[in-house]
Amino acid sequence: MKPVIYQIVVRYFGNTNTTNRQDGTIEANGCGKFADITGTALQALKDLGVTHVWLTGCLRQATLTGYPDLGLPSDDPDVVKGRAGSFYAVRDYFDVCPDYAQHPANRLDEFTALVGRVHRAGLKALLDFVPNHVARGYHSVVKPELDFGTGDDTGEFFTPSNHFFYLINLPGQKLTLSKPASWNPSGVKFDGKFAPEDGSVGHPPKATGNNVTSPNPGADDWYDTIKLNYGYNFVDRTGQYDPRPRTWDVIDQILAYWQAKGVDGFRCDFADYVPAEVWTFLIGQARQRDANAFFFAEAYAYPFAGSGDPVTSMQQLIDVGFDAVHHDPAYDLLKAIYQGKASQDDYHREMCLSADCQGSFG
Repeated sequence: MKPVIYQIVVRYFGNTNTTNRQDGTIEANGCGKFADITGTALQALKDLGVTHVWLTGCLRQATLTGYPDLGLPSDDPDVVKGRAGSFYAVRDYFDVCPDYAQHPANRLDEFTALVGRVHRAGLKALLDFVPNHVARGYHSVVKPELDFGTGDDTGEFFTPSNHFFYLINLPGQKLTLSKPASWNPSGVKFDGKFAPEDGSVGHPPKATGNNVTSPNPGADDWYDTIKLNYGYNFVDRTGQYDPRPRTWDVIDQILAYWQAKGVDGFRCDFADYVPAEVWTFLIGQARQRDANAFFFAEAYAYPFAGSGDPVTSMQQLIDVGFDAVHHDPAYDLLKAIYQGKASQDDYHREMCLSADCQGSFG
């Protein structure tokens, strides 16, 4: 049976607060909870023909909402997008967002209870996974012994044993940040600085998640993130994978951790920024633990081919074991149809082109 994936953004699902204040706090605007995704709601999805529920934005992200009594302080505003933070600036790969828990101290138990409800409804649970980059302030409170950056040689831009890429061409340079002009909430102060990348000894700036190698990423860059190093130098487009880079094994332990909590698979963000060799290893390891582990990729290999990405075609991702790959041209056409700028015939032609089909597409 062909999988039918339903996306649930936990932050929004079940939030009945209609305040919708721009730059509002969680107290003002409210927030969805894991508990809002009830057995009744999941059964309704099952009745629609859904097979997999994609739980979006669950991993703990950088945020201005702090829980200091739990050892979870708010982040530096210069490296957070919005008050709640971006789903794709992960602060701790081994934790979930406390905003979504009725009792934040029990957030992991509440998440695993949700996975249990998904399974009781006869569905599979997929977790958003962000393999290319982490929040600039990444630090795991759950497994600090597996923190990225520990043991790195910060005097090298690239070495395959490092977790990050360090901008060392001008010694002493510091990270200087910009923010979108529209992001100016009351009571939040920005100074464009970030202490862990202030240029002091051992603290050079790092490459930004979208492959920016400037210490001054722009407001439109992924300035709240830093790129992970899998042994592929995205500048000269060369890979060094033997011996296996340390990052591969940490990521494998992350996937194993969530599989042990019942997660059935992963939606992988910007999968084309991670080398195919890495995916062969990670998917192979995951399927040794669960032969049916489901992987689907977000990828934009068509428009970004030739820009330094290690993966340059959708077929490469299928070949290394992904069960499905996002088809961005189809998404763009569906959006254009909704906006009245394209037709069903346009969509038909695109899908036939992609499938190399003759005649009707079915």
